[in-house]
Amino acid sequence: MRTTLAGGASNQIPIVRKSSEGPCCQMPRAATLNVVVPSSWYAAVSENGIIAVPVLAVLAVVLAVCSEADAFVAASLAGLPLLPRLVFLVVGPAVDMKLIALHAGTFGRSFVLRFVPTAFVIAGCCAVLAGLCVFGGYR
Repeated sequence: MRTTLAGGASNQIPIVRKSSEGPCCQMPRAATLNVVVPSSWYAAVSENGIIAVPVLAVLAVVLAVCSEADAFVAASLAGLPLLPRLVFLVVGPAVDMKLIALHAGTFGRSFVLRFVPTAFVIAGCCAVLAGLCVFGGYR
């Protein structure tokens, strides 16, 4: 549990928030991913950046629960280069199944059909550009 304080200096009210899923709930997903997906798949995907980046971006949409827990999955993908793992870490919090459902319930289906592809492409492109600038290429 995490406790935060709300209010000004003279009026502080403790607010306790319980997280339904934390990093401990994501570790079995990372372990399952490493057991189910053969190592030859990792080798084939890691050789071609044009395939690895979109594959991990789609995987981020499907697997992402929270950005804190995504770090465990990204760390378990040690056989893949840094750029696709960065795309996984950026796209996941921007567009995931939970946010798609939340946006659909709040703003409607037509909004989701426009927003999700736009956010997916923008987050992926920003991650690739940042990765190319920081890492100096596909590594």
